[in-house]
Amino acid sequence: MSQFNAFGSAKTIGQRKAQEDSIAWTEEFVDGAMGRPRLVVVADGMGGHAAGDVASELAVKSFITAYQRDTSGEATILREALDWANERLADFVARNSSADGMGCTVVALELNEEGSAFRWLSVGDSLLLSIRKEGISRINEDHSFREERRRTEETGGDVSAVPSANMLRSAVMGSHIPLVDDHTVWRRFSEDEILVLATDGIETIEMDRIAAIVRGSADAPSAAEALIAAVEQAQRPRQDNTTVAVIFGGSASIGDVAAGSANKKAERKSSPSGRRTSRQWQVGLLTGLLAGLALGTILGALGTWLILSPDKEKIEEAADNASVTGDTAKARVPIAGVPPVPQPAVTKADATTRLVDTPAVVEKPAPVVKRTERSNAGDKGEPLKPTLTGNGPATKSAQPAEPTPAPNPSKAGQGSSQDETS
Repeated sequence: MSQFNAFGSAKTIGQRKAQEDSIAWTEEFVDGAMGRPRLVVVADGMGGHAAGDVASELAVKSFITAYQRDTSGEATILREALDWANERLADFVARNSSADGMGCTVVALELNEEGSAFRWLSVGDSLLLSIRKEGISRINEDHSFREERRRTEETGGDVSAVPSANMLRSAVMGSHIPLVDDHTVWRRFSEDEILVLATDGIETIEMDRIAAIVRGSADAPSAAEALIAAVEQAQRPRQDNTTVAVIFGGSASIGDVAAGSANKKAERKSSPSGRRTSRQWQVGLLTGLLAGLALGTILGALGTWLILSPDKEKIEEAADNASVTGDTAKARVPIAGVPPVPQPAVTKADATTRLVDTPAVVEKPAPVVKRTERSNAGDKGEPLKPTLTGNGPATKSAQPAEPTPAPNPSKAGQGSSQDETS
């Protein structure tokens, strides 16, 4: 019987030249064999030549390190881990001037010790989706200008006065973080709930299709792989990097899928009802064969008796008197004492499991503090370089940055190691 896994992840580089997404999780699992980690962190790097890949990797690793050092379980633990990761980015930029302006989004999900509830923290536009029978919805805040533009359009306002939907209002860049969605209260999993963490490249797929893909998958790893396959099959020009992590959370989403999908074939073989149906069919077939053999023996004996009986003429005369109008036919006398052969009952069990979605969550509006542009208007385009000017706000330039030397990997490694041991 195959092992059911309640956690899985996958990623694609898309149509970009570099992979700037990063993902990490703790080695502490809440339910052992099911494979759900206590903490999962996904980051979407930005900065292009300014080392967006370094920013995202450093952020997720530093976040995990800080989380594991704090065993208090306090409600502020995720925010403290974020601040530690932000400081590590600032330290790295201070030692590597070529990385000036790098940054990333972050979405982190923590499970409680029993794996029955969760809380999260996010910065930027990476998504945390909840899928339940009621539907699919985003439950974390979107720190881009997308929602503000939508609200402006609905109220008949001047959309041209609102920054591009691809611009960020908040990001992790080693400086002050304007907006943080820090959901400190544990939220209990609903019975059939499934969570998806993803970078914004997943938005190539419609929400309803994301839900259908996840619901139709045997377990979390296959769901993650199927989502990435759908992104790649869309063949969208300039497709952004995409990373997903899928967590089956509710008891029904784990139990039903494990028993009804991943192990459905093995369950049918091992169930008593399945064995009983098969045995009944075999007994019915054997009974039919024996009954046929008995019938043949009785008919043979009757024929022999008719031939040798002294009353043969009377029997033939009675048969002649039983002829019917039309075609001449002999009366066929049924053989008494031989019951009809029972036919085996055929049954078909067809149990299917559906896992579905969640009610929409109203996103609380956040004030515009900074503008951090992800790319040009329309499709996201090549990653653009964010710049820091003096003590002013952090922005992402509207023009692609000039190529600069890539950061020395050895330096990045040394910085990360120093940070984790400090």
